[in-house]
Amino acid sequence: MTEDYNLYPMYVFRLVAEMGSVTRAAQYLSISQPAVSAHIRTMERRCGEQLLERTPRGVGLTPAGEVVVKMSNRIFALYRDLPKAVDDSLGKVRGEVVLAASSTPGSWLAPEILKRFILKYPEVKPVLMVGDSGEVLEMVNNYTAPIGFIGD
Repeated sequence: MTEDYNLYPMYVFRLVAEMGSVTRAAQYLSISQPAVSAHIRTMERRCGEQLLERTPRGVGLTPAGEVVVKMSNRIFALYRDLPKAVDDSLGKVRGEVVLAASSTPGSWLAPEILKRFILKYPEVKPVLMVGDSGEVLEMVNNYTAPIGFIGD
């Protein structure tokens, strides 16, 4: 089936899960609520399970939905990294590298490491995301940042 190769329903599902609302996701995407619901149904048919449940404040994830969000995060992280994988296969080092750090390593350790890295790889754009330790762990677990530093 063609829909097996279309990642848009998965993208829409992730957005609904992140926002906790079909309405907010529809507004963000500038599409109708029925269109968002159709993408959710596509994902539910693909997985053979209900992924979302209505709550008083919007929607929540079912246990199957939790699994699908985690797998979707991995899939989109791999998709995001395709250009880098091609560069790596050709021996090129360029693009963007994301580093997440809690406040102490983000202030003291990361700048020096990034400075040396930039000197060695000038075609790479480093992105430093600073947050508390829990936020850094979440970024690494959600594949938002492949590298994270926490601690004193």
